[in-house]
Amino acid sequence: MVVILRPCQPEVDALAHSKSRPHLHPLFLLNLYATPNTMQFKEATAADLKPWVDMRYALWGGNPDQLGSEALDILSSATDHCCLAITDSGQYVGFIEVSVRHTQSHTYGYIEGWYVDQAHRQQGVGSALIDQAEQWLLHYSVEAIFSDTDKANYHDSLPAHAHSGYLPIRYFTLLMKKSSDQGGSD
Repeated sequence: MVVILRPCQPEVDALAHSKSRPHLHPLFLLNLYATPNTMQFKEATAADLKPWVDMRYALWGGNPDQLGSEALDILSSATDHCCLAITDSGQYVGFIEVSVRHTQSHTYGYIEGWYVDQAHRQQGVGSALIDQAEQWLLHYSVEAIFSDTDKANYHDSLPAHAHSGYLPIRYFTLLMKKSSDQGGSD
């Protein structure tokens, strides 16, 4: 697994703290960035649940009911967000899920999931989703945005992150020991 960091740019931080724009809603700022001409980007709602969960399943697999429950949790959270990419014909082709996390002294953003349908990759959709998520995170004054990926399972992920300015900061290995069905020794 690789942990990836993107430092926030000073000019972006300045916009987030600008006294001349305190009334702007995060979704308004999403429209400030250029996006592919045939794509619409919107905040996920309950009406988007089925196609959103289908894309979550395409990314992670697993139990669709659990994926749907997690999506509902995101919708009800003030510090979680999902942006969807939809073609002009109404086809859902990508999403990005982000959260705001806090430590005692820091606030940072985290990319929880980022997916673009294979047929729509290399067309700017992923970059546009990243831009949209970063704009949303600006309103929480995050110091950095983190992401993680498993390069063994998500071959396109590292290059996509690098294209968007994210830098690998740590490689680590997840270890496991199976518990024995037998109790301890006598």
